[in-house]
Amino acid sequence: MTLAYESTLDDIAEPSYRLHLRKKGAQKAKFQSSLFIGLFFLTAAVITSRSSNSVEKWIVFGGLGLILCILHYLTHDWFAARRIRKYLKKQTKSRLPAKTVYHIEEDKLECDHLGVTISFPLKKLKKVSEDHHFMEISFGEIGLCTIPLRVFESLDQREAFKAALHQQQ
Repeated sequence: MTLAYESTLDDIAEPSYRLHLRKKGAQKAKFQSSLFIGLFFLTAAVITSRSSNSVEKWIVFGGLGLILCILHYLTHDWFAARRIRKYLKKQTKSRLPAKTVYHIEEDKLECDHLGVTISFPLKKLKKVSEDHHFMEISFGEIGLCTIPLRVFESLDQREAFKAALHQQQ
């Protein structure tokens, strides 16, 4: 079974973004950087209040630190997605939209995009899931494919593609 469509920047950024969010190191860095911001303002409160024993400085620096810590934690993933998109936009330059072809044959799923072919063994398929905009085909640590749902002409075609993935498994 073959599926071909024109990829946009969002289509090629999605797997990178999803893989980034799943990395333990990325989640650890998100927590640590948020904690660092909070500790920075706590340290500033301690240093500035030592000279004047002012409760107001504790409240101002502590409140500001807490607000910025929470704000950083909540917006970190959005900024990561923005950096990924910016990097991919710079790398692909004017080659988008580009034709992307997924082909299921024998025991593998092949993806041709921008002159590169990536092959995934279907026996390593972990999970096929969908959200509002993408079908996600996960191969665990090997990799991840995301296909925009808009490329399927009908629900039947989408279900046939999923069935072909599981049939070859």
